Amino acid sequence: MTIDTNIAVYALEPGEKTEVADAILHRADLASNQLANEYANVKWRKFKRPWPQIDRDIELLHQTIPAWHAVELADTHRAVQLASRYKLQFYDALMIAVGLAHGATTLYSEDMQHGLVIDGTLRIENPFQ
Repeated sequence: MTIDTNIAVYALEPGEKTEVADAILHRADLASNQLANEYANVKWRKFKRPWPQIDRDIELLHQTIPAWHAVELADTHRAVQLASRYKLQFYDALMIAVGLAHGATTLYSEDMQHGLVIDGTLRIENPFQ
């Protein structure tokens, strides 16, 4: 099981969605390095968090999720195909492609299509519905 960036942000940013997101974060067993990159960007751009805090958060994510995977060229090619077939944003498709490549069957996300099954394997779940 893997998570989208918004789940990581909610898990580590106090708010009404923190408890649910934190529980999901602690069940995630794989992530793409893209998650850490997007997380850093969101925390800096939207929340104006200082870089040292962002770095600590990324280390916490790294310690919480046991398996991290780099984006490979094959993942990029698959993401292009997925984006076209399922009408996804490219970076969402890239996160899905990495998840599929490493056996994920669930991706938790607030902003992707809840219930969508990708390639008959990976289901997108919105935990806040």
